[in-house]
Amino acid sequence: MCGRRIWCACVPPSRCDTDECLCFAVDRECDPEACDTCGAHWHPSTGVDGVPHSPDDGVHRAGAQVQRGVGLLIAADVESGGVAAGGVVGHRRCRNVQLQVGARVRCMLGRWDAHGFGVFAAEGAAEGDFVGEYVGELISNAEAAARGRVYDAKGVSFLYSITKTVNIEATRVGNRMKFMNHRTTEHANVEAKLLSVCGEIRVGLSAKAPLCAGEELFFDYGYELPGWVE
Repeated sequence: MCGRRIWCACVPPSRCDTDECLCFAVDRECDPEACDTCGAHWHPSTGVDGVPHSPDDGVHRAGAQVQRGVGLLIAADVESGGVAAGGVVGHRRCRNVQLQVGARVRCMLGRWDAHGFGVFAAEGAAEGDFVGEYVGELISNAEAAARGRVYDAKGVSFLYSITKTVNIEATRVGNRMKFMNHRTTEHANVEAKLLSVCGEIRVGLSAKAPLCAGEELFFDYGYELPGWVE
């Protein structure tokens, strides 16, 4: 355990979803190996918060033992697109690990007359709930610029800059989040945030306001180029 490593000392029932949590305040998900007081090491399938667990909830045990009442980090594999135990998002002592455990709102891909494909909420969600992660191929600025010229000519781009030198390219390698459409910050209902997760920078998407089932999801692309409109 490095002496310079930072972790929170939040005590349940704190959910680590305010700036009072040291990790949350600096856009870092809690570390299951270090933040052992807030409950970050508990997997939702343990039922630690009294949420019933069903074998059909999208969590594969893969031979892992599920023990209740003990602080055991189980070796479970979370299926892509899985949700928290019982299909309820965020019901665990520490809420600042939703990207790690895949506890996200159910979403679906659909068509919209105004702008082709779009992403829609398949269930209701509360403000701050984790919606999904923007994933793709990691490429350099030079490669992003080369591909960007082609995509700009087509009027469709799935490039996302995460640092000064690294970009996410979701055209060929990605998930349904890449089809989420653009609205300016004041009109978007989803917020994109760069999060430090176990030493990696990842893009988490969370609800800016309560979401209703069937509602289309939007986030601000951050484009300042002319021609990019809602």
